[in-house]
Amino acid sequence: MSGTPVQPVEQHRITKAEFWALPEGPPNVEFEDGVLIPMPSPHGRHQDISSALSRVLPVYVARNGLGRCWVAIDVKLTEKLTYVPDLVLLMTNNFSRHSEQSGKIHGVPDLVIEIVSRINPGRDRVTKFNNYLAAGVPWYWLIDAESLVQEEYHAEGGRYSRTAAAEASELFRPLVFPGLELNLKTLLEEQGVIV
Repeated sequence: MSGTPVQPVEQHRITKAEFWALPEGPPNVEFEDGVLIPMPSPHGRHQDISSALSRVLPVYVARNGLGRCWVAIDVKLTEKLTYVPDLVLLMTNNFSRHSEQSGKIHGVPDLVIEIVSRINPGRDRVTKFNNYLAAGVPWYWLIDAESLVQEEYHAEGGRYSRTAAAEASELFRPLVFPGLELNLKTLLEEQGVIV
């Protein structure tokens, strides 16, 4: 399936206050420097991967007393940047960044996971990659929905370095979670997904 690159909803800029005053979607949007960026409904494969990871990661994180994971939560990184990552983690010592009242994260998460968009892969691999780094997100995972390649990046010295990677059927051993091993192909097959 081919698609067209995602374009801003409006060409005029809005303020952060106007953005936060918008009703909850749909349509769902992200906010980049005053411009609304539409978020098309995810492809079924994208949802399968998100479901598989959200079955495993929150349990691992909770059992090890590391923090808390959320799926598709608003993350206000800066005054000019709000994203809705596929999955996000706050370590226990950073829980204050989550607002129970607004249900959003205000500040930098410890880990952001993006499942690479089929329509506009450059948005996750370049735009968000650079914006997450600039905002100070220490750990960033990219998961390719087509190939199931998983990559982990860690911020060091002002740039992201790849610290772990795995093909679809290989074990993914992320450094952010010592001892964790993920086989994405197996997780998907356990959900009845044909890989």
